[in-house]
Amino acid sequence: MTVTCGDAIREAMEFLGGEGTVKQVKNYIASKYGFRWKDVSTTMADLTFPGSKSSTYPLSKRFLERVGRGRYRLRSQRKIPDWFTKGNALRQS
Repeated sequence: MTVTCGDAIREAMEFLGGEGTVKQVKNYIASKYGFRWKDVSTTMADLTFPGSKSSTYPLSKRFLERVGRGRYRLRSQRKIPDWFTKGNALRQS
């Protein structure tokens, strides 16, 4: 199975106890996978819920919360409310 950048980010965040900085995540990924992905920080931003409208990740696949500049944590995987997704239908595809 091929590891994606998102998979590596989730693995790094779990290793860091569920919260960490972009730099910590990049260091973990570089030590385990080398410099396989060009821009980990952009992917982390794209995996943030609710995040950017330009993200190609559907809302249901976004597993990070931004807690400060360059700092993220794993978000609880509770169901996304229907009222939120109906107003953002274009963002989910």
